[in-house]
Amino acid sequence: MENCEGHLHAIKRELSEETSLSVNDVKLTPLNEYAVSHKEIAGRKDRYIYIYQANINSADFKTHEGVGPEVYTIEDALKREDLVTTARYALMAYLEARNG
Repeated sequence: MENCEGHLHAIKRELSEETSLSVNDVKLTPLNEYAVSHKEIAGRKDRYIYIYQANINSADFKTHEGVGPEVYTIEDALKREDLVTTARYALMAYLEARNG
């Protein structure tokens, strides 16, 4: 996040910078937020993680990094070896809370 930038503004800015999507056409639904202690993830500063669901009508959009859009369920994202630790932690915590 940029200085003095709220998390929702940061999400919309990143969508705009990284894709050809119009942020006005993407429905963002907050799912949860987590405060992650440096004790839980070794070597990291305390941070907040915000999980949003983005409803996108079509995967027919361009990305400005990588080879193209990638769409995953949470369960499939957790199977990826390149998922960063903080994202893995937040997604697992979200699934635990959702599934009880």
